Amino acid sequence: MFCLKQTPLWRACVRVPLCRTLGGVNMSLTRKYHSLAVCFPDRTQQHDCVGAQWSRIACPGSHCHRSGVDRHRRATPMLVQVSQNSTSNARKVRLSAQAMVDAAPSAWQPYLRLIRLHSPTGTWLLYWPCAWSIALAAAPGQLPDLYLLVLFGAGSLIMRGAGCIVNDMWDQDIDRKVARTKGRPLASGELTNVQALAFLGLNLTAALAILLQLNNYSIVLGASSLLLVATYPVMKRLTYWPQAFLGLSLNWGVLISWAAVHGSLNTVTPTLIYLSCISWTIIYDTIYSHQG
Repeated sequence: MFCLKQTPLWRACVRVPLCRTLGGVNMSLTRKYHSLAVCFPDRTQQHDCVGAQWSRIACPGSHCHRSGVDRHRRATPMLVQVSQNSTSNARKVRLSAQAMVDAAPSAWQPYLRLIRLHSPTGTWLLYWPCAWSIALAAAPGQLPDLYLLVLFGAGSLIMRGAGCIVNDMWDQDIDRKVARTKGRPLASGELTNVQALAFLGLNLTAALAILLQLNNYSIVLGASSLLLVATYPVMKRLTYWPQAFLGLSLNWGVLISWAAVHGSLNTVTPTLIYLSCISWTIIYDTIYSHQG
């Protein structure tokens, strides 16, 4: 028999064809395809493997058949490669945004791809400035308001999706001519403009429900952001600085979240945070544009 050393990545076990059993009980192979296993040909070594740090499995293939045991009676272990084919039938468990979209009903998938649910980077880029502002607005020695962090997290996910819908409705004719974007639901024809517009209304309704949880000052600021969200795609046609307008719209949450804590923009601090985040957006979006 041989032993596999456990690592944090060796989680799930799957049943595989076995060439040997131990005491009549089949063992299981840990799902790790390209790791080295240690084979102890000498039966005297078997009990050394049974401990908290080792997982026993039966020997695959002919690495440890009887003639091999006779030839390698030494106590020194030999290394054998665990083949990927031995676990090719194992079901892969993926916890990712793409996996969530793939697991959704097929009728939902174009809508989920329309709001870029499979690519959450944009949501994080929208959320982090809000979180920074909430944290900096907290009283000295106090933790940020968890309720606001959750609200703005949900709002970032929804408003990022709404922005993607508006962007794709404006850009679908151009998207069809670009290899990176021609597979988007509107550009490829999976969804119509009417369907996209209806889904946009659903997203904005959900965003409004979140916005109404805040104070009146924040509600007014939040409503005013719609102008920036709607006009950003146009700026790509009118200026060589679309990244600057993206920064204006993407980081507007800095002002909303500060007002949600204090009830107003009572100091110059939120304005400085807002300008800093705009500069940050210009930098990373310029890099992204060159990579794209």
